[in-house]
Amino acid sequence: ILAVLCLTLGIGTNAAVLSWIEGILMRPYPLVPHQDRMFALIGTTRGVPGHNGLSYPDFVDLEKNSTLFESFIIDRITGTTLSVGDRAERALVGIVSANYFDALGVRPILGRGFRPEEATGRNAHPVTVISYRTWKDRYDFDPNIIGRTQYLNGVEHTIIGVAPERFHGTFVGYSFNFWVPTS
Repeated sequence: ILAVLCLTLGIGTNAAVLSWIEGILMRPYPLVPHQDRMFALIGTTRGVPGHNGLSYPDFVDLEKNSTLFESFIIDRITGTTLSVGDRAERALVGIVSANYFDALGVRPILGRGFRPEEATGRNAHPVTVISYRTWKDRYDFDPNIIGRTQYLNGVEHTIIGVAPERFHGTFVGYSFNFWVPTS
C-alpha cells in the first residue's frame, strides 16, 4: 500500500508540474495556434537600462518593409476606467494593432475584430472588443451586446466583439477586460 501511495504521489506531482510548465512556458496563450512561430520584439535605447518599447513609427516601418515575417502586432497593457451607466471600475486594457485578432488566429465569438481603418487617424471611431469575462460579469451574457457603448476614461466606445472564453490576451499572467485599437 505504501509503495502504491508513493508511486501515485510521484506520478501525480510530475503530471501537475509538467502541465504547469507546458501551460505557462510552452503554450501560454490558449486558443492561439502556431505559438511556436511567435516571438516578441522589444525596443531598447543605447545607454538606458531595460527596455522602453518600440515606437509606433518603428512598428509601421517594420511591418511595411519586412518580408521575413507573416505579420507584426502591437500589444500594450495599461489600466483605464471602465464605466457603464452609474458603475465605474478600474480595468485592464490591451492597446493593440488592428490586425491583432487576425494575426493571432483568434475569432471573436460575437461580432468581429478590428478593421484597418479603426486603428489610424485621430478621428477614428472608438471601438472595443470585450473579454468573455467582462461580457459575463458586467453584461450578464447579453446577446445584443454588439453596438452598445461603454466609456473608457470618459471616451465613448462602441462594443464590436466579444473574445472567446479562454482567450485572455498575450501577456502571461494578465487577463484583459477589453482591447482597443491603437488609434
